[in-house]
Amino acid sequence: MRILRTDDPNLQGKQLASSVYSADGHILLRKGVYLTPNYIKLLSSRGYHSVYVENELLPGLEIDEAINQATRIRATELVRKALEKTHKGEDLVIEPISRAVDAILDDLAGNSDMVVQLSTLRSIDEYSFVHSVNVCVLSVLMGYALHYPPRDMKQLGIGAILHDLGKARVPPEYLKRDGALTPSEYEEVKNHTTEGFELLRQNRDISILSAHVAFQHHERMDGSGYPRQLKGDDILEFARIAAVADVWDALISDRPYRKCVAPEEAMKELKQGAGKLYDETCVHHLMSRLAVYPVGTIVLLSDRRLAVVTKQGTKSHRPYITIVADCEHKLVAPSLVSLEESQETSILQALQDYPPSVVNQINQIRDDSYWAASGYRRT
Repeated sequence: MRILRTDDPNLQGKQLASSVYSADGHILLRKGVYLTPNYIKLLSSRGYHSVYVENELLPGLEIDEAINQATRIRATELVRKALEKTHKGEDLVIEPISRAVDAILDDLAGNSDMVVQLSTLRSIDEYSFVHSVNVCVLSVLMGYALHYPPRDMKQLGIGAILHDLGKARVPPEYLKRDGALTPSEYEEVKNHTTEGFELLRQNRDISILSAHVAFQHHERMDGSGYPRQLKGDDILEFARIAAVADVWDALISDRPYRKCVAPEEAMKELKQGAGKLYDETCVHHLMSRLAVYPVGTIVLLSDRRLAVVTKQGTKSHRPYITIVADCEHKLVAPSLVSLEESQETSILQALQDYPPSVVNQINQIRDDSYWAASGYRRT
């Protein structure tokens, strides 16, 4: 599989490699369908900017996500309900959220030493829900790296998954606007940290440490954050963890006012801010656990060959790849290579798509397959 944007002119006719889900967990388009203009229009109208499609040269690639699909769907739905109830002024019931965090902790316990990747595909309308789950997952990963005991892991997970609860009190049009906010509107958005803290600290089933994740996740190490301009160790470690997770997931996600950035660019931005804006230890732990090149990414190698990332290993920059074209970009028989073991080879850059010469070869293969299957001799 690989990612293509819904505005890509080459998307029509591609086969979906992963089902697309609506915000309430129902299948919008099922894996295996071929994308027609109407399907693409449907995806765009629902706020989806990208989808997974089958890789023509390596069909059937699967993403081994950090948490399983059932856990993600359930957690996302529970966060959606929590935000909706809070928006209506109803009380937050923590027990279902607590069980969702337990499921995330269980899923991640088996992946605590491996490089992982998260789904980055979501509609604009469900951004807040999926983002909250991803921040929880990323925060828990850092918690494992810091060797937190189970009780701390649970409190961190609860705080992280509810870190944006206060946004339920922000006018929705502010969060979905594709242009700049006025200064007064921006102040209202910033107030979601205080609103979230007040909502959580009043709930007897939530620890004050978890509530402070909502309060402090926009504080910065140099005091340039909000709401209280705290510095360094004055910021709770849980909040410093969630801040790094929050920024990472926001950077690699499409927003109404900007397109996402590639994982390698997001890593550069976090590393540049390490020690100044973000806790340096947290950045280090997150960067060591996250895939720089997600499965399905087309990459240009240091020797000019082309490859596709096939699976993750134990080092974020050196996954397993499958070579698909030689240095002259002529297609070759696929061969699996571990970049951890082949130190002489490295990834030069990630590509959005195959080069035109390779696309032409792929189309030729399709034509030959068609003529062979049809029983006709091509002339």
